[in-house]
Order: sequence, then structure tokens, then C-alpha cells
Amino acid sequence: MWNLTPLTLISAFACLAALGVLAPFAWLSGQRRSMPGAWSYIFLALALAWWSGFTALEHAAVDTDAKLFFSAVQYPGITSAPVFFFLMALEYSRASQFLSQRLKKFWPLLGIIPAITTLLALTNSRHGLIWREVTRSGDFMIYHHGLLFWVGAVYTYLLMVSGIIILLWSARSLPRYYRTPSYLIVIGVSIPIASNLIYLLGLSLPGLSDADSTPISSLLSCFFLIWAIFYRISLDEGPAAPFLVESRFSKKHYQKILNLLPNAILLVEPPGKIILVNEVCEKLFGYTFHELAGQSIELLLPNHAIAARAIASDDHDLQSLDVEEALACRKDGSQFPAELFFGWLEIDDERSFLLSIRDVSRRNKTLKRLQLQSAALESSASGIAITDIDGNITWVNPAFTTMTGYTQSEVVGQNPRLLKSGMHTPEFYEQMWRTILEGQVWQGETYNRRKDGSVYVEEQTIAPVRSSDKELTHFVATKRDISHRIQLEELRDQLTHTIVHDLRNPLTSILAGLDLLDYWSQQLNLPEEPIEIVQITRSSAWRMLGLVNTILDLSRLEKGQLPIKPEPLVLATLTEQICRVESPLAVRREILLLNDVPFDLPIVYADQHLIGRVLQNLIDNALKFTPDGKSVEIKAHVADENSRQVIVSVRDSGKGIQEEIRHRLFEKYFTQGKQRGAGLGLAFCRMAVEAHGGKIWVESAADPGEKSGATFLFSLPLGNPGSPEN
Repeated sequence: MWNLTPLTLISAFACLAALGVLAPFAWLSGQRRSMPGAWSYIFLALALAWWSGFTALEHAAVDTDAKLFFSAVQYPGITSAPVFFFLMALEYSRASQFLSQRLKKFWPLLGIIPAITTLLALTNSRHGLIWREVTRSGDFMIYHHGLLFWVGAVYTYLLMVSGIIILLWSARSLPRYYRTPSYLIVIGVSIPIASNLIYLLGLSLPGLSDADSTPISSLLSCFFLIWAIFYRISLDEGPAAPFLVESRFSKKHYQKILNLLPNAILLVEPPGKIILVNEVCEKLFGYTFHELAGQSIELLLPNHAIAARAIASDDHDLQSLDVEEALACRKDGSQFPAELFFGWLEIDDERSFLLSIRDVSRRNKTLKRLQLQSAALESSASGIAITDIDGNITWVNPAFTTMTGYTQSEVVGQNPRLLKSGMHTPEFYEQMWRTILEGQVWQGETYNRRKDGSVYVEEQTIAPVRSSDKELTHFVATKRDISHRIQLEELRDQLTHTIVHDLRNPLTSILAGLDLLDYWSQQLNLPEEPIEIVQITRSSAWRMLGLVNTILDLSRLEKGQLPIKPEPLVLATLTEQICRVESPLAVRREILLLNDVPFDLPIVYADQHLIGRVLQNLIDNALKFTPDGKSVEIKAHVADENSRQVIVSVRDSGKGIQEEIRHRLFEKYFTQGKQRGAGLGLAFCRMAVEAHGGKIWVESAADPGEKSGATFLFSLPLGNPGSPEN
């Protein structure tokens, strides 16, 4: 049985009114138009219709169980309406455009609490979490709400209040006539909020002491929502929208056409009043469509007198203006260089000024960068040549002309083969082209012929250039004349060869004589002073022979002529042998020589003689720079499973090494401090380690001090260098 009461009829009318909100949206759809937040507005109306409809059924029902059922079924509308209102407020106010796309993906999470509340309401008879007790007073049901109901209520009010704040805040920046729809929506939503709050606080309206008056207020709410929609439509249709051109064609079609253009487009009527902008203009300047309506063009171009003068003049004989560049001003006050295109446009016998604005910040930065790069290339001391994919020269710099003798006009369009000296085989050039056509950088030394016929040696690097779609388009060759350096190196090698070979034979004879003299001086029981002089001379001769051998080995290593004889090597055994050799010096200075190289390290394939000399040089240097009574520590470990390398380290207890000289330690003839030496030991270590495919480096504290120390480390590859793994 059903009981028709005044509240039943009011709730039913509220349901119909909520459905009536859909009518203007249907009309807008027929006109192929839309309104910001339209879909959220529609779902809000449907939620209110659902809520009001089942409220009417609750009041009409006579049976208590039926009333409880219809009360529970109301919750999908009750809980979803605040969510749709909040989303509508974000979209209607255009605040959503300031949110990132990543953040918008989390919008569905707003429905989690409403969904849980609805599910609990539909199953309340099992747990009583939404209402723990229900009593009946005449035709009304009195609900004693549970804890989770209040959680949902607080969440509902947070969404509603947030939406109202967003609408009111955004209305401040709208033109006066566009604020009214926002205010009507706020009033329409505030009425049921206030009514429901009165009910939840235990207060009542006259004549409704036990009833929730929210359905009654919903009828008023729907009235204001419908009013707001029609008011908004009237603004878009009537003279209150100064940003729209009067003709029907302009309103429907010009805006769509302008939105497809890549530049910011403004339609300005004399004397400079903005009447139409496209979406690109909104994004470029940061103003909304409504903020620019009716404003002066000087808001965007404050210092551009040409545009203002042309618009103000209303010269009907002027069809277009030249392209101009000016500083444009965004809403946040920032300025950017803009390229302007001017022209008059006639619409329905009314002339307006069409202004196209393009942000050229990126273009100007690119041009500036290209100018700097061009200046750098022009002034470079190295010769630079750019060729196309076929090898035809397109550009050379002045240094190229100085190096080759050919001017730019003589070589542009030519192939670099005009520089060929004939001293390289065809296979040499085939390998070069194969490398660069594979997109790799080629480096090497080439013998070329100048315009005057003389041959020179150049150090050349050829780098490929790719387009945006990864296709090879050009090659850039950087050239440096190293003829003088090659001559000096050849002279140095000849001098080194002469010195070394001329010194080794006499030194060998001197050492043989000193060894014999040392033997007979001891056999003849000569005084200690002559014997000591002989031993010092003998030691110096051996040191000199070692220096000669080091110079010879360095020369061979540089040329790749020193034979490397890799063999299975146990680093722990080799380190132990070197420590025995260095131990007398360590004992004499009371330095603790710690050999912490484990015997379970993997086998290293290396030249035992060369690596032994590397270890001896590093340990000898560590002993030199370690104060008496301190320690020198030798360690080794496997770097990691993937690198297949062993790291060997020698750490001293000295003062450390200053950062500014660390990069020079492995240069030939470089020495540090007051320690005596030729500066060849570390250079030899570097070349010997690199010849094995490893590297050497030094680590020290950033601020060297008394206790910082320095650690020299070098790496050696594991396994047989001839195996497939290496």
C-alpha cells in the first residue's frame, strides 16, 4: 500500500526537476555545442533524480521494511552526487586544466568511499554500521547513525565545500556577467547542504520535526541549477558575450577553424578590443577565454606601437602588414619574443583586425646557438670539413684552407679524395668508409697532399651526423696537422735509440769491471772505505742501467714493439717475491710491509716480468713516501663477476697526493715533492698495465694530510687473453 503525502509529492517533483536539468544539455548537443563540466553536471542531475525519486518512494511506502529498503537504495544517489559536483566544479571553472594528466588518472579514486558507503547501506541489516537503530514516528523513520555513516558524511561535506570554494574563487577572475551562473550553481548546491546539516544536527524546520527536509530543498536546488544553465546559454547566444562575433557562422565555425591553427590567433576590433581568441592563444598567454574578452590588445603587447597604431587607424585600404617581432607578455608577467602577422578580416560587412602570434623563443635560442657554433667552427685552430652522405664537401673553415692551401670555393662540391697522397692502400679507405657508414666515429692518421704538392700528416676524426629520423645525412671531419710532431717523435726515437744503445754496451763493461773489482777488493782484504766506494759506484751503475732499460722499454711500449708474453700467473706468489726484494729497505726504516694478497684469487694471464716491475715500482714508491715506523699494504680482489678483472692496490701511509697533480702522475718525466727520480717509473707502470688491457689510477683524500695516505690501483683481466671469453 502507498500513502501520498505532501513530502511524497515534493520529492517526486524534485526528481522531475532534476531530470529537467538534462533538457538544456540535450539542446546544446543538438546545436553541436557544449559547456565546461557538462558530463559531470548531467551525472549530478541523475544522482539528484535517483536520490529524490527513491525518497518519494520511501515517504509513500506504508510498510516499515519497504521504507528501510527505499532508504538504503537512495545511497547511490546520496554518495555519488558530491563527487560529480566536485568534478563539475573543477571542469566548469577550468581549474582542471592546471592539473597534470597523471593526477587526473586518480580521479576514479574519489568514488572509493562513496562505493563503500553504498555497499554498507545496502547490507546494513547484517552489521548496523550505517544506522545502528531505526525507530518509526508516524510516517517518518528516525535513524540513529553508526560510525561509518559519519565518515561518509564528513567526506561528502569536504567535497561539497571544496567545489563551492573552487567555483567562488574562479568566479572572481571572470567578467561580471559570467559570474552569475557560478553564483547560481553555488546557491543551488548550498540549499540542500544547509537543509541536510540542519537535519543531522537534530534541528528541524517548522512542521518537519522528525523528517529530513533535504528532498524539499532538492526541488529548490534543481530550480537554481536549471536557471544557471539557461543563463549561461543566454550569455553565449546574446550580446553579453563580447568575445563572440555576431554572425551565426562565426560563432559556430570560425572558432573551430581557429583552434586548428598552430599559432595564437586574436580577432581585434578597432580601437584594439579583443573579441575572439583560439585555444592556442589561451595556452600561450595563460589567460582564459573570458579573461581576454573585451580587453585591450596592449594587455598582451604592451610595447608594440605598430600593432596598436594599425588597429586604431582602421585603414580600410590596408590588406596586410609585414611580419613584425615584439616582446609579448603572459599572465604571470613573463615576457617572450613573438613573431606577429597582421591583416584585416571582413565578417558580415564588419572589418576586424586579425593578429597571429607565434612564440619564437625556441627558434631564437636555436639561432643563437647556431651562431655561436658557427663562430666556434670558424675560429677553430683545427681544420673542419663537412660533407654530405656521398662524401662531397659542403663547407670548410679557414683553418682547413690554411692547412691544405685550398680555398672554400675550390673544395665545395669536391670529394676529399683530391687530398689523397697515394701513401695509403685502398683497404685503408674501405675500412674508413665502412666505419662511418655504420654510424661510428673513425679516428686515425692520414698522409695527405696540399695544393702545392707537399705531403703532410694529419690527425683526423670523422663523426657521422644523423637526422631526427636517425638517417645519416652528413659527416664532420676534424683535422689537425701533426707533421711537426711526427718529425719530433722520429727525432726523439732516433736520439733515444742512439743514447740507449750507446750507453748499454759501456755500462755492461763498467758493471763487469766493478763486479770484478768488488770481488778482488774483498779477497784482498782492502780497507772498508775503498770497498764501500766500489759498492756505491756499482749500485749507481746498476741504477743507471735500469734507467736505460726503462727508457728503452717505454719507447717499445709506445710503439707496441715490446713483446708481451702472457702466462698463468699467481699474483700472491709474485707479490711475495717482490716483497722479499723490498723487505731490506722496509726493515731498515722499520716500515711494516703487509702482503694481503690471497692465494685463492683466480689465475691471471700476464707477463710476469712486466707485472713484477709494475709491483716493484709501486711498492718502491710507497716505501719512499711512507714515514719511518709506518706501514705499506698490498691487497688484491676480484672486481665483480661481470667485469672479470682483478684489482691490485698498494697503499702507503704518507701525506697523500694533491688533487691538482694526480692527473699528471703517470706522465713521463713528472716528479713530485723533493724525492729523487727520473719520473719514468709510473709512466712505465701505466704503459705496461694498458698493454695488458687494464688501467691504473690513484686514490687519495680530497684534503691531503699527515695520515691520509695514497693508494695506487691497477686492474688486470682474468683468464687467457686468447680465449673466446676475452
